[in-house]
Amino acid sequence: MKWRYTLHLHASLGEYWLARGDHRRAVEWAERSLAGSRPTRSLKYVVRALRLLGDVARRDRRWDDAERALAESIDVARAIVHPNQIWKTNLALARLHAATGRRDAAAESLAAARRTIEGLRGGVRDARLLAGLTDGPLIRGVFDASPFD
Repeated sequence: MKWRYTLHLHASLGEYWLARGDHRRAVEWAERSLAGSRPTRSLKYVVRALRLLGDVARRDRRWDDAERALAESIDVARAIVHPNQIWKTNLALARLHAATGRRDAAAESLAAARRTIEGLRGGVRDARLLAGLTDGPLIRGVFDASPFD
């Protein structure tokens, strides 16, 4: 299963380079992840790589590229019913919509991310796990965010 860990590594390195502001490297790693995940039908990594490409395109103000990548990302995430990838991609869509002045779409995408997280919470009985879905910094960021940030 080394190949699967490699997909995870490539996606994570892309996210790292995006956080560091190096868009060229972020795209390079996202494309490596996509090149490995598509043929193996590792759809979670397809979602992550497409979301990363969409995030880079949004930050570069390439709106059409961002829209295409994020639309495909959310379609795949929904098809595989992967709530973690769904809320993260909806959050990315909210940021794109806000950046392009589509306030209603931004609010709806943010609301969809929140609904997905709330749906996850409903099935959790362990208090420690529930705390992670309530108080974790990534989750708090979704509930504290304005769709227009």
